[in-house]
Amino acid sequence: MMRVASAVLLMALALPATQAGEAHHRIGEVDARRMSDAEYEAILETARRNGWSYPAAQVESGHKRHFQEFRMRLMNRGYEIVSDGTVI
Repeated sequence: MMRVASAVLLMALALPATQAGEAHHRIGEVDARRMSDAEYEAILETARRNGWSYPAAQVESGHKRHFQEFRMRLMNRGYEIVSDGTVI
């Protein structure tokens, strides 16, 4: 599952940025959140390996912020985030 999400993420981020309003692909919000969470967990795992730790509230806030930034990156690359679970 993690490999699939990583592959989809790499494909999404490899697309060139498009003009505002030019959605070429659709991705479900649940799938986008899943990919964002996987990416953020990888960041946290790297931090843990380096001996860093964060309070739970800070991790939760980081997840929310990361998802908002992740959504913007997808949209800048031509993805439309849909709420019905539609995938790429």
